[in-house]
Amino acid sequence: MKIKLLLIPAFGLVALTREVALGQSSISGIVTDLNAKPLANVAIAIDGTYDGTFSNKDGSFSFQTTEKGSQVLVSKLEGYQDAVQVVDIKDANSTITCKVIFTVKALSLSNVVVRARKFENDDKIKAVTLSSTDVLTTAMDGNVVSALKTMPGAQQVGESSGLFVRGGTGDESKMFMDGLLVNNFTYSSPANQASRSRFAPGLFKGAFFSSGGYSALYGEALSAALILESQDMPANSNADFGISPLSIEGGVQILSEGKKTLVGTFAKYTDLSLVFSLVKPTIRFTTAPKYLDGSFFVKRKVGEKGFLKFYSSLGESNLRLRQSDPDYLTVNDLVGLRNTNLYTNLTYNQELPKGWKLYLGSSLNYNLDRFSLKLQPKTSPESVYDSLSRDNTSLLQFRTVLSKRVLNNGRVQWGGELFRGREGYASDRTSLGQLQDTYGAGFVELETAIVGNLSGRAGVRLEKSALLETTKLAPRTSLNYTFADKSQLMASYGTFYQKPGKYYLLTGPKLTYNRADHYILTYQKMDNYHSFRTELYYKKYNDLIKTTPHISNDGYGYARGLELFWRDKKTIRGFDYWVSYSFLDTKRNYLDYPLLAQPSFAANHTLSVVAKRYFAGPRINLSASYAFATGRPYYNPNLSDDEFMRDRTINFNNLGLSICYLPKIGNSFSVIALTFSNVLGNQQVFGYTYSRLEPTQRMPITPTNNPFVFLGLFMNFGVDRTNDIIDKNL
Repeated sequence: MKIKLLLIPAFGLVALTREVALGQSSISGIVTDLNAKPLANVAIAIDGTYDGTFSNKDGSFSFQTTEKGSQVLVSKLEGYQDAVQVVDIKDANSTITCKVIFTVKALSLSNVVVRARKFENDDKIKAVTLSSTDVLTTAMDGNVVSALKTMPGAQQVGESSGLFVRGGTGDESKMFMDGLLVNNFTYSSPANQASRSRFAPGLFKGAFFSSGGYSALYGEALSAALILESQDMPANSNADFGISPLSIEGGVQILSEGKKTLVGTFAKYTDLSLVFSLVKPTIRFTTAPKYLDGSFFVKRKVGEKGFLKFYSSLGESNLRLRQSDPDYLTVNDLVGLRNTNLYTNLTYNQELPKGWKLYLGSSLNYNLDRFSLKLQPKTSPESVYDSLSRDNTSLLQFRTVLSKRVLNNGRVQWGGELFRGREGYASDRTSLGQLQDTYGAGFVELETAIVGNLSGRAGVRLEKSALLETTKLAPRTSLNYTFADKSQLMASYGTFYQKPGKYYLLTGPKLTYNRADHYILTYQKMDNYHSFRTELYYKKYNDLIKTTPHISNDGYGYARGLELFWRDKKTIRGFDYWVSYSFLDTKRNYLDYPLLAQPSFAANHTLSVVAKRYFAGPRINLSASYAFATGRPYYNPNLSDDEFMRDRTINFNNLGLSICYLPKIGNSFSVIALTFSNVLGNQQVFGYTYSRLEPTQRMPITPTNNPFVFLGLFMNFGVDRTNDIIDKNL
């Protein structure tokens, strides 16, 4: 099977070899500033093509091209004006020598203000930032959540969806799109299976991952916030198309003649039947997972400084599987899951006179899961037990933020948001009923320079839930000292609240908010090519849910640790890599835990290494990622309460590789991607499911596919992204 999949991209490599065999011209030269000082790491490319390279330490460069005629050579370097010049390639095998001279970029008043700010407490600066290109070219699966697992603080949890950060559960990390909460960010999945993000990385221009101590403008997350910003207006109308053994997708964006209105739509159908017929999964699917997703969006410039965005997506999914029953060895569990999900948001941003800015937003989340369970004897097609259940959630949100620049290059922001939610669970055998809640929050936050190189941020968030009949005040503050070398030392504190899960609210007595207090000390140094960050943190949990002897808020716990992050884009020309390491010490006494213990989703040591190299000549990007985590605790019912969660799984190891080839197909931007997950075939065990009737019997929880291979072709017509790829080194 692997050989068959590997043969497919060979056609692309043959085409590449044939192209190289054709006559090529050579373009070389040197890059300097106005004082004749050589400039290194300058991105140089022929506009509208993939042909280009980077300058060496002495400013020299050289690359090959098959283009002919009059071409535009574009050179880019941060802090300088783009250098543009015309080169005339008269015929094949020409040799052209040119000199590129850069001038310092002229700074507007707004540029001066931004560069002169001593205040650097903005979440986008404190948070680890990934571009959509980073997500797509990390040797994973092009999934936002998977890429974020390579960041410090994130755990390598493969059996559950969501982000597990700094000792927190997956539910304690929340995702926000253009300032609005996104429920059900990942697809629904059966127990002990993780799922992908519903949203494609290309939808967003940036992903800001705050693993703690985030702004008072956001709430309902005890651990972390993933703040996503959608793309703005493109330069031209364009169309997308993608095909792989897993899926087929396509979309179009139409830009009005005056370039003030954009209307677009996108659809994707995913069916894992073909892949599972070639690569047998560890799970026996009777109906392989199928997903159908569609989206519609409108973007509109309003006046000179207003911008309106509307986005709506609708998705359906279906799967069925057969698995052994841990309690009855002669019986199979037939599990089915159908999901319907709707997400819509509408935002409006307007710059006002005298430094004011207005934001208005609203969103609608709706999700319906329909579960079916049948117990079927292995010797008979007739089931002995049937059950159907419906799990539904809807959430309507309204949000407004007003901000203004103030003295000392600071900013004040205040506003509020209102949620109206409904949740319910019912089956043909029992009904837990419906919950309705009106939840509101108001917030204010001030960022300002204090004295010298010291700046700070202070904010407070007031939250009230009608269902809980509780009002909470959540203060958040941070101090930042900027050194002469532009490095920063930051200290942060914050209180964070989150409502208990709906199943506890439906079945338990009156409950209150879960609470976490964050204490964080951060040192970081960043420039255009390097990022270094280290962080110490302590997180204290109170009022967590306990289910024994009865449902209450008597749970508590802590998480503390050290994190390191290093990224380097410069040392090796065209080579980009990052390393993240996390040490975590965490314990909880919550749910049915008999004592304070390390939870099953937490590993003490986690390491991620990602490396990417773009070869401009053959237009190939290679990337590799390695993830390691020490064994996690799991519950063994054969041990006493004093030994609760003492057992550990084997260590987690995963080496991923990907090859991306950028062929020249007409006027399109095209990528052929081949990705391998767990190339070495390491055994991966996330835990065990024990029989309740015979505790000596257990079944391991493993990945659905191990290893996994992905191959796909993706094309974009109308917008040339060559320079973006070269600038970002893929």
